Amino acid sequence: MLKRLTELLSVYVTPRLAGRPSTATFWYRPDPPNLCTPSDLNAYLQQHPSPHFIVDYRSRTDFPLLNDDGIVMLPYGGSIGDQVNPEAAFQTALGHHDRWLAGEGDSHRERFLAYADYFLERQTSEGDWNYLFDWYESKAPWPSALAQARGASVMLRAFLITGEIPYREATLKSISKFALPTSEGGFAASFPPTNTLYFEEYPKQMNGTFNGFLAALFGLWEVSTWLQDDAATDLFREGLASAETMLPIFTSSWWTRYDWQGPEAPFNPHSPRYHAMTTGYLVALATLSGSETVAQYRDLWKSFDKWPNRWLAAALKARYKMLYR
Repeated sequence: MLKRLTELLSVYVTPRLAGRPSTATFWYRPDPPNLCTPSDLNAYLQQHPSPHFIVDYRSRTDFPLLNDDGIVMLPYGGSIGDQVNPEAAFQTALGHHDRWLAGEGDSHRERFLAYADYFLERQTSEGDWNYLFDWYESKAPWPSALAQARGASVMLRAFLITGEIPYREATLKSISKFALPTSEGGFAASFPPTNTLYFEEYPKQMNGTFNGFLAALFGLWEVSTWLQDDAATDLFREGLASAETMLPIFTSSWWTRYDWQGPEAPFNPHSPRYHAMTTGYLVALATLSGSETVAQYRDLWKSFDKWPNRWLAAALKARYKMLYR
């Protein structure tokens, strides 16, 4: 127990006090939704040559730990060490794109395309962007629906900016396994309580991480919207319908659930930070989809975000991390 406490303090507390980068200081940076109203959506659809991303990741671009190629790395410590996390890197790329779009200089365009080229070179023949380190049950190399969809949004923008076909091909390849079951190396899984399709962030763990599933829908929607791809359109529509049926499972009377590992598994709440982030996902998803169900839960989740609930959620999350992972 003492060892686990020391590990948690080294991730969440000590680096902040010492001013050092950590995984927490990357993931816990602000990332508000950009699509909050119909007028936001209209502005998004009219942007040229490419749109800002659905979530604002500009805060990611000054994270100080980079590899020799200038790609952001996260310091996991221990046997994992410093690693390129594809999802973190794609968020950073999108942040550079949006800073360029906001008129902050062509250097951000260059950094964005450098990220796109880095991952274009590393995409597998099956379209995957693999994690090259072990993470619990996920053994390297392993892909994630979350990173695949976020990478699709990066490659899509590189194509819209440059018109270069390899970026378009990479975009479509990145979502080519979303209809393939996880048992066959894809990302399609069945959510047991509702028997509906969802896209798994951790295909080797199958823990129904809800924020990762919602974020994956954004990439599918963008490919459908900007490339008029029928497969992406069908995947998004089915995923949205599933999300609507899954929302009650991830909603308690006062807070929200991070994942689902079965009816007997202990309640794993969102941390206050992740509750706010995932509520932001619902804000954007309700805006781009027009779903009344998503909008209903968006408002309910917003109403949960009060200090007594936040303190209780933080305590329960800390307990969960101490006892489990």
